[in-house]
Order: sequence, then structure tokens, then C-alpha cells
Amino acid sequence: MNAARLIVAAALAGAATSVAETAFADRLAWVEEAELDEAFKSVAVKAHRPMPWSVFVDRSYRELKRDGAVTDSDLGDDAGAAVWLALLDPEYRRTGKLIYVDTDRVPGVEAGRWMSLEEFEVGIMPDVVRAPEAYDGGAREEATRALVARATALYRMAWDKLYLIPAAPAAGWRPLGPGEPEWLEVRRLEAAYAARDAASARRAAEALANALGRRPGYPSRLRLGTETYLNKFAVLKIANLLYVLSAVLFIVGAATRRRKVATGGLYVAWAAVVATAAGLAARFVITGFWPVASRYESLVLVSAAAAFFLVCWARGDRVYGGAVVMPVAALIFAAAWRFPAEVVGYLPPALHSPWYVAHSVAGNVGRGFFAVVFAGAASAWFDGGKEGGAFSARASAEAMASRAAAWAYPLFVGGALVAGAVWSQLSAGAWWTGTPAEAGVLGAALLGAAYWSVGRLSAGRSFAAVALAALTFAAALFSLFADLVQT
Repeated sequence: MNAARLIVAAALAGAATSVAETAFADRLAWVEEAELDEAFKSVAVKAHRPMPWSVFVDRSYRELKRDGAVTDSDLGDDAGAAVWLALLDPEYRRTGKLIYVDTDRVPGVEAGRWMSLEEFEVGIMPDVVRAPEAYDGGAREEATRALVARATALYRMAWDKLYLIPAAPAAGWRPLGPGEPEWLEVRRLEAAYAARDAASARRAAEALANALGRRPGYPSRLRLGTETYLNKFAVLKIANLLYVLSAVLFIVGAATRRRKVATGGLYVAWAAVVATAAGLAARFVITGFWPVASRYESLVLVSAAAAFFLVCWARGDRVYGGAVVMPVAALIFAAAWRFPAEVVGYLPPALHSPWYVAHSVAGNVGRGFFAVVFAGAASAWFDGGKEGGAFSARASAEAMASRAAAWAYPLFVGGALVAGAVWSQLSAGAWWTGTPAEAGVLGAALLGAAYWSVGRLSAGRSFAAVALAALTFAAALFSLFADLVQT
């Protein structure tokens, strides 16, 4: 008898789950057909920074989904529909299986399954709070905080918790509420959803978007549109692929001595430089300050500087120089993805100084040119300037290294060292504070001077010259990451 009851209960539970999932699927389909995302294309949301609605939707969806299979969840495969339904339907937001657990490092939580916000709040969060190992540092704490962040993101997908209204900079953004004039459109949206009236819902969403856009301090359409397209077309990811393709074409062209193939690599390198410049310029439009706020942006600029030198220098047989320069540039660009690529929403006031901008931009361009010096010196040492190497005798590797050094040294010393010292004096009250970053900059400057002397004496072909070129480039890169070593 008990066994029969259990079978019946399980069947009923399965049927109830099936009904609930079908209901959510129908609701998701309705929201998708209503095209509410299109009505909100000019809306901004404040998450960790103000961002376009489409970027917020994509970011929130990826945060909830991680690498989980959406067929096992109530999330659906349309990001916009999932976020809109969470806003319009509290039942979906609280009871839908929308949070994927991707690790078993959270104490008491099994990995590889989906959970609802209600389950997290009632059954998981109290135990996590009481678990001392949840916040003991390391991987467990990181996994715990990531799961809490996912639940928090879902919890905030409600009209009265979503930051949609800009305010004074000191006050930050604030959510909608019954006291706001736009709240009437929210109520109309909810009524249209309850009646499943897609046309009314679309009109209410458009009216809400227009009302928000008239708020003082609202982000410009240029800024929102730029980030929307930067996110949609993944400009810098495309640039990364172009760097790799260019490197392959250069290597094949140099190995087979087919100048047309190498010239094709040069054209692709030009496209890569243009795409990188467009991506960095878009970041400037989005944030309003120079893209010098992260290691990702710094390494992208270093890579672009190396490629830019090459495309300006490569003429005739010089085009074969891309066989050593573009692989280095592609590796630097690939290394940039090891760091967060998210657009930084806030830059401390001290970093807005023109001296800091000069320090960062000129220093990173100098680092990129030092990469060319290293590539050219290494090729000169291995090939010995012989016919049949990566270069011809007329357009030699040491000539490229020498020309790059003539530009790299003054840029790096003037930017990273001199402008950096002035910025340090203005912001910290001292020309020299003895940090590892400053030591790296000074070391690169001294090693660069030594390379200049040795390279001139040996025509750039001695082991000492290539060793100094490698050490100079390494010290220049070290100064970008020295604070990690210090920590």
C-alpha cells in the first residue's frame, strides 16, 4: 500500500512539474513574441555600471546559465524572454529553475543541477551562512560568492529593485517605485502581461522606455548604441582572430618565399589594427575616459602597437618580417584574455590625470615596439642575416630591430618613466615610491640602453644583443603586472 502511494505521489509530482514547465514555456514564448526587447533597445540599466539593456540581458543570462543545459531548466534559450518574464512574473522568478550550480565547492550544494531562487533562499543560503568553510578563502569562498551573486542577480530582476533611474553622481542610480511617474507604465505592462495582450505590452514598454530616456543625466544614445554594437559584433574578439590569421599567412609566406601570401598577411594585419583601434575607441565612447583602466586593455594596446609598427615598416621584402612580429603580437593579444575584459565602469580620480594617460598610453606603445625589437633581434641571431632566412639580405631583421628600438626607447622612457614620475608626484607626493612596477620600468629603461649600445656594436646579431632585447621586453611587461607580485 505504501509503495503504491509513493508511486502515485511521484506520478502526481511529475505531472505537476510537467504542467509547471509547460506553463513557463508558454509564458516564455508569449514574451518572445511580444518583442519587448526591441522596445527597450534605448534603455540603460545600472548593474556594476550603467549599461545598455541588451548588454544587461546578455550578461544576466550568461551569469545564470553558466555552462548548464537550458533544456533541464526553466530558463529557455532566449535571453531577453527570460529576463522579461522574471520582471513580469514573480512566480517564474521565485520558483523557476533558473540558477545553475556549476561546482560542488559550495558547502552542502550538489553540482550539475538547476535550482530556484526560492530553494536557494530557504534551503541553501541559511546553511551556507552557518558553514564556516564557506568563507575560509580560496576556491570554496570564490564558488560560494559566485553562487550568491547569481541568486542576487535574479533577486534584483524586479521593477522595484532594478536600477533604471539616473541620479546625481554621489547618489547613484535608483530603482522605480510607486512614487515615480513611470510607475503607471509598469502597471500597464503588468496588466497587459496578465491579459496576454502583446500589443498593449509593447506600447507600455515603449512608453516606459521613452519616459526613462527623458530623465536628466540619462546616458546618450551614442554611448548606448556603441556598447550594444561592441557587444553584438565582438569587435576585439574578431581582432584577435585576425592577428592569428595574419601570423599564419606571414609564416607560410616566409617559409615558402611567396610574397603574395605574406602580403595577404599584411592586409589582414592592417584589418586587425583597425579592428583593435575601433574596439578601443568604442570603449572610450562608452566610459568617457581613455581605455587604460585594466590589464586587458593594456595588453591589447601593446599587441596593437607591435602590429602597427609592422604594417608601417613592411615594404617589399620587409613584408617577411611579419613572420616573427605577428606571432608575438598574437600571443600578447591572446594573453590579454587571461584578464577580465569587462568594460570598467569607474576610474579613480587620480587615473584621470593627463600624466597618467601619457604614462599608460606611451608606455604601452613603447612595450609593443620593444616586442618588435625582441622579435627582430631573435630572428637576426637565428638567421644571421643570410639569404633564405625569414628576411632577405636587403631588408634584414636587425634593421627592423634597430628602427623599432629608435622609437621604443623614447616612448617608453618618456611615458612609463618620466610621465609616470610626474603623475606619482602629483598623486602620491613623491617622484619615486620604490614599488616593483617602478623598478620594472627603470630596469627596462637601463636594459634598453644597454641593448642600444651592444646592438650597435654587433649589428644586432650577437647573443648578448638578443638576450638584452629579451630582458628589456620582459622587464617592460613585468612592470604591468608587478603589483600582482607585490600582493
